[in-house]
Amino acid sequence: MSGKIKIGLTGGIGSGKSTVADFLRKKGIKVFDADKLAKELMTSDEELKLELIKEFGEKTFSGGELNREYLANTIFVNPAKVEKINSIVHPAVKNKLTFLMNRELEKSNLVAAEAALIFESDMTEMFDYIWVVTADEEIRIKRVMERSGLSREEIIKRMENQIPEKEKISRADFVFYNNDSIEKLEENVSFMLSIIQKI
Repeated sequence: MSGKIKIGLTGGIGSGKSTVADFLRKKGIKVFDADKLAKELMTSDEELKLELIKEFGEKTFSGGELNREYLANTIFVNPAKVEKINSIVHPAVKNKLTFLMNRELEKSNLVAAEAALIFESDMTEMFDYIWVVTADEEIRIKRVMERSGLSREEIIKRMENQIPEKEKISRADFVFYNNDSIEKLEENVSFMLSIIQKI
């Protein structure tokens, strides 16, 4: 593909997509974090804040900050509420992300965005390539337990609110299996980068 390239980077919880994002940054590629962007917009966009309070109650914010614990406990137990918050937040994130990526491509040829919910939020059309990072479920659960303090049950509940791994893999342009070392993962990412930059 000649000209400008947009990579969408996704993967389930504990897959290692953030590791791939960090590696791309080390390579000098600008990577936007859609989940971080969503959190920023939820506290800075007044219209969005009002919509969230209307839907999920006054406890959604505490001292002007997003009450993440309350939201997680309220939303992740109910797939309908996950869908609702996504329908409120995703359009704003998509607009902002499109603007930021296009601005970056004025000065570079390749940009990426890390987003957990690329498929769930219909973001696929925004990108030239979708990269999926995956790993065996038990490995993913162990990684998240080690870094977050969440229980096995809580992690599984969050996994159930994401599109199944098999579907992600089937819809990806490239898949990185992250069951081995970080070095192996980085080697595979470097190889794929070299290929798409030559296309």
